[in-house]
Amino acid sequence: GSVYKQMINYAGKTLYIMTPYLILEETLTRSLVEAKRRGVDVRVITPNIPDKKHVKWMTEYYYGELLKCGIRIYEYTPGFVHSKVVLEEHCAVVGTINMDYRSFYLHYENGIWIYNEEFLQEVRKDFDETFRVSREITYEEWKNRLNRIQATIDQREAHCNTYNDAIVRQMIECVKVREGGRLTIIFGAGYEIEEQV
Repeated sequence: GSVYKQMINYAGKTLYIMTPYLILEETLTRSLVEAKRRGVDVRVITPNIPDKKHVKWMTEYYYGELLKCGIRIYEYTPGFVHSKVVLEEHCAVVGTINMDYRSFYLHYENGIWIYNEEFLQEVRKDFDETFRVSREITYEEWKNRLNRIQATIDQREAHCNTYNDAIVRQMIECVKVREGGRLTIIFGAGYEIEEQV
C-alpha cells in the first residue's frame, strides 16, 4: 500500500486507478481526496459485474466520500474487470495488488513499478478505452444504492420462502436491517457497515 500512497501523494495532473475491490482505509481515502483538492484528475474504475456481491456492496460504500469530493468513479460494464493498475503522469504500477486492506497487509502481492514513457502511453490508452465502455457513477446515484441493496435482499428472501434454500438463507444472514431506520451490512470477514437509511 505504501507505493500506492506515494504515487497518490506525488501525482500532479492525473491519477487513474483500476481495481476489482475498493475497500479503503482512512489514510488512503484522505490521500485521494487531498490529491483531488490539489487539482489532480482522480478517476477510479471498478467492476459493474462483481465476482462477489457482498464485496461489491462494500466497494460501493467507499464511493461516497470520493464522489462527494469530486473524484470520478466508473464501473466497467462489459464484464468483471480484474486489473490492478495505478497510473499517474510519471509512473504506473501493474500487478496483483487490490485497493484493499487484505492486499496491503495480509496477502503476498506483487506489482511492477514502471517509469517508461512508451509503456505509460499504452497504459493511458488502455484506461481511455476502458473509460469509454464504463458507466460513470454520480453522487446522487450512489445515495440511492441502499434501495438496490434492499431490493436484492427482498428478492433473496422471496427465493428462500419459495424454495427454502439454505444457502440463500445464509446469504441473507449477512445482511440485516436493524430497527430505527439504519441499514447494517455484516459480512463474514467481520466487516460491518452501518448507515442511516
